Amino acid sequence: MKRRSLAGQRPDDICFGYPYVQSLIMDIATLEELRDLCGKGEPAGVPPHNLTPSERTVYDEVAKNKLRLGQEKIPLDYSNEKILAVVAIERQIAATST
Repeated sequence: MKRRSLAGQRPDDICFGYPYVQSLIMDIATLEELRDLCGKGEPAGVPPHNLTPSERTVYDEVAKNKLRLGQEKIPLDYSNEKILAVVAIERQIAATST
């Protein structure tokens, strides 16, 4: 199987091309927790067509309030905590299914 690079692709393009990819921090809880890190900005235009309901809720909230939360603003500790939580869940699932 030929591996494709994800570098330089928009998140919605990645999810479209790789349907098993799921976002970790595009949810309303993250937006509320990190709202003080948001800047102002204009809506990006038409929302990506393949957002999950949770992602669409965040997109609508961001667009309505003209917010921007750039990935460079998200603290690394916050991102790492979310990643480690998913890894722990996946390990639990794997352990119970064997």
